Amino acid sequence: MAKSSKPSKSSKSKSSRSKSSRSSKAKGDEGQLRKAMIEYFTRENRPFNNTNLVDGLAGMFTRTAVVKMMDVLADEGVLTKKMYKKQKIYVISQDNLPQLSEEELAEVDASIAELQAEVEDLDSALVNLAGRNKALEAMPTNEALQAELSALREEYASKSAKLEKLELSDREMLSRDDLNKLANVYAEAHKTWKKRKRIIKDCVDLLAENSGKKPAALLELMGVETDEEVGVDIKAMPVPEPPKKKRKLLGR
Repeated sequence: MAKSSKPSKSSKSKSSRSKSSRSSKAKGDEGQLRKAMIEYFTRENRPFNNTNLVDGLAGMFTRTAVVKMMDVLADEGVLTKKMYKKQKIYVISQDNLPQLSEEELAEVDASIAELQAEVEDLDSALVNLAGRNKALEAMPTNEALQAELSALREEYASKSAKLEKLELSDREMLSRDDLNKLANVYAEAHKTWKKRKRIIKDCVDLLAENSGKKPAALLELMGVETDEEVGVDIKAMPVPEPPKKKRKLLGR
């Protein structure tokens, strides 16, 4: 039978030294992590979650080690742990920090008041800048203004050409009195149109009521075409201005 081989004393010694080395290294890493975390929490003195702390420690330690050490320090009372929106938040225990004297507290209060005043000034400046930015955004861009200016120039050139053509024409221009006469004629015609339209409607409605026929049937029977049938809408016509009369001069 073959003899079973047993590990030599030298291999056992090497394995033992390897385990001891890893154990001491792990303890050393934990010690460094503990020291680094306490120093960082004390220096910053503000709340952290595990992600913030891993980033704050510049990734020198793994997330698993950081989370574990945070819980250890919280159990020891070095850190205070709170739950916020299903997330653990840690902060250095204020009991472990040095107590400030009344003079130091007064200086801190003065600094806080000064910073609060600066924050209010910055908030006010931010509101003003936001309003100014909104007003600027509402204004047309340079490209839009340039396009509008070009359109106005073209319109001006077109109207100037028409005006020049009219000025050079041999046709006699209407006087102000002629224009007023035409306006009065249009107003009278418009008034008569509406009056006759109303009279015809009243007559047809009366006939329809006594004959039992519909107004449209009576109009068709009489061969009368309505304004709507020929595509004319009195409401779409320009509203005439009141007739202008010549003012009589009172004698002295």
